[in-house]
Amino acid sequence: MRTNEYADRHHLYDWLLTTLSMHNPIMHDFSRLSFKNTVLSKRKLNVLVDSKIVDGWSDPRMPTIRGVINRGIIKEAIIDFIQQQGHSKNTTLQEWDKLYAINKQYVDPIAPRFTGIFKDSAVIVKINNFNENYVSKLVQLHPKDKSIGNKELIYSNKI
Repeated sequence: MRTNEYADRHHLYDWLLTTLSMHNPIMHDFSRLSFKNTVLSKRKLNVLVDSKIVDGWSDPRMPTIRGVINRGIIKEAIIDFIQQQGHSKNTTLQEWDKLYAINKQYVDPIAPRFTGIFKDSAVIVKINNFNENYVSKLVQLHPKDKSIGNKELIYSNKI
């Protein structure tokens, strides 16, 4: 299996194998996978790594397998995405949204729900018609799966 950019050299490859009396394997050409607004050229991405603009090939900003895994995409979603593309010789130009949607199908049923804010960017709001005492309530970590567990929500006059 190889990308179809080498299809022009197929006759040269066949000639070489025939001349050397070697086994000629069956070749399957397929198109490269491209993403809109994304540079996938190893040569161009290597400039980012060498100049320390990113923290290596596994940086979440990189469009590498390790990079998207560090971004939160799970391997089952990547495999499913690739299988959905199928075997094609036509150039495919995909959007990241499709991969994210597939990933959500895998992650959503198992991911606990948490809420958080950065302490440095927090703005305190006081509610006047709420009592001074706080009220706590136990809620599920996942609205559809009780087995994931519970968390405590605290309600008070300061948010």
